[in-house]
Amino acid sequence: GVLSGLRLAVVALIASAGMSIAVLALFGEHSVSLEGLDWVSLACAALGLLALRKWKPSPILVIFLAGLLGAGVKLAFGLG
Repeated sequence: GVLSGLRLAVVALIASAGMSIAVLALFGEHSVSLEGLDWVSLACAALGLLALRKWKPSPILVIFLAGLLGAGVKLAFGLG
């Protein structure tokens, strides 16, 4: 019925927002290419996904720790 079509639209909007945030986090304002890729952000995301799959911690905790790790690495190595 009507509600199943609405569900698909809501899922598509959420997926679109998630992809927009991911592209902005990984590439910033640069074009989508390997030269513009933020490797620290990619590593933090990969480690976060690994931790979520393996140990199932709180997603909020994983996001917070990924932010701390990314900021620490960028400050320590003078990146970004």
